[in-house]
Amino acid sequence: VTNNEFGSGTSPVIADGKAILQRDLKVGSKLLALDLKTGAVAWEKDRDGFPTSWGSPCVWDTPAGKQVVAAGAYRLKGYDLKTG
Repeated sequence: VTNNEFGSGTSPVIADGKAILQRDLKVGSKLLALDLKTGAVAWEKDRDGFPTSWGSPCVWDTPAGKQVVAAGAYRLKGYDLKTG
């Protein structure tokens, strides 16, 4: 469930064989990485403390490797693209 019942409005991001989806909801917010070939969940991370948002993640190249960056609730959080 989201504020005002609009849905989460995320757009998937494709990177390194994965589709990344940001699902920031009133309860149960999470970031998901799905394998493009099988559709299986490659990894899933809880985003507790990130209430409803209508953002889409992006992928940044960093010296430590690729990071999925997701904005919400007045802050950014990075996740390792391979493992979450």
